[in-house]
Amino acid sequence: MSFENWTLRRRLVVGVSALLGVVIVLVGVVSVGTVRASLLDLVDAQVTTAMSSLQNSTERARLHDLPAKTEWTPEAKPMVDFAGQAGGSVIALVRDGEVIDSAFFGEPDPVEVPAASQDVLIGEFSDASSPHTVDLGGDLGSYRMMSVVRTAGGVLIAGIPLASVETAVAHQALGIGL
Repeated sequence: MSFENWTLRRRLVVGVSALLGVVIVLVGVVSVGTVRASLLDLVDAQVTTAMSSLQNSTERARLHDLPAKTEWTPEAKPMVDFAGQAGGSVIALVRDGEVIDSAFFGEPDPVEVPAASQDVLIGEFSDASSPHTVDLGGDLGSYRMMSVVRTAGGVLIAGIPLASVETAVAHQALGIGL
């Protein structure tokens, strides 16, 4: 049965159904994109807070934990000893193309960032003062990260994992798809 032989009723039902299907798909795509953008805005605020906490920790270490007029160095107080970082976050100090110190705040205790992820950190940052997405690979996955150039030399890097954002967006997309 060719299209020309369809009744007007059948043509209208198929046409309206197709149009409705396209509208539903567009609403779903826009909805998922909007939720993802909103969640990234929240994570950007968290990574900005993490960077402030990192900067405060280095300054606090310099002022309170070290002899007078001494700059903070990882040897004096390693980053794994810094407080105020959220679970799953990553911080690092990169200087002259090398990760000088780093910390991944996992459970149960903070540890140094894995070497493969450190290589990504070295290649990604010089001065990325606004948050952007970086895949640290391995078990760490994608992070929203930013960096700040230190007056004492090197680049401080802070990052918040995107796993919860990716999960929420996938759940919403699945919910809309069903």
